[in-house]
Amino acid sequence: MAPTTYPARVEARQPRWRWERAKSDTTFLLGWRRNLIDLLVTGVPVSVALQFLGSKGAGIDELIALGVSLLVVFVVRPLVGLGWNYLQAPMRMLTDDVHALAARLEPMAPALTRHGVRLRVLEFVRAGVDLSGYYPVHQANVDRWSREVSEFLREYESVIDTAGVERFLAANDRSSPAATLRLRNAALQEIADSLKDR
Repeated sequence: MAPTTYPARVEARQPRWRWERAKSDTTFLLGWRRNLIDLLVTGVPVSVALQFLGSKGAGIDELIALGVSLLVVFVVRPLVGLGWNYLQAPMRMLTDDVHALAARLEPMAPALTRHGVRLRVLEFVRAGVDLSGYYPVHQANVDRWSREVSEFLREYESVIDTAGVERFLAANDRSSPAATLRLRNAALQEIADSLKDR
C-alpha cells in the first residue's frame, strides 16, 4: 500500500491557514477610548519613571513617554495578540469543526410508544396548568410552551390524531394570553384522552 501524501500536504498548508486564522482573530486597532486609556496607562508610568530617575529634559521626557506608549499600544500589543492567536489557531479551528459537526448531527430521539406519547402529552397539560397559575400569564411564556408542544405533536403525528393537533394549533383567544392557554390546554387534554381510548 502506497504511503499517503495527505499529512505532507496538510503540513505544507498549515502556516498559511494558521496565519489567516490568527489575523482574523486579532484586533489590531481597538476603539479610540480603549486606545486612549492604554496610552495613558503606559505613558504616565514611563513619564513618572523618567522623572524619578532624575531626567532634566521636561519636554523630551514627555516625547519619550508618548513614543513608548505609541509603540506599546500600536505595535507591541497587536504583535503579542497575533502571536497568541497563531498558537491558538489549531485548537480554535478544531473547536469550530466540533461545533459545526454537532450542529449537523440530528439528536436521536428514542421512539415512544403510544402510552409514552400520552404520558408526554399529559406532562405538557400539567405544564400548561402550572403556567396558568401564574398571574399575569405572559404571552411570551404561552408562546414558548405552545412552540414546545407543537414541535412534539409534529414529531409524533403518526401516533396522534391529526384533528386534535389541528384543534390545538387553531385554539386562540385574542382577549388574553390566559384564555388562549386554557383553550390550547383543553385541546391538548382531548389529545391525551384520545390516546387513552385507542
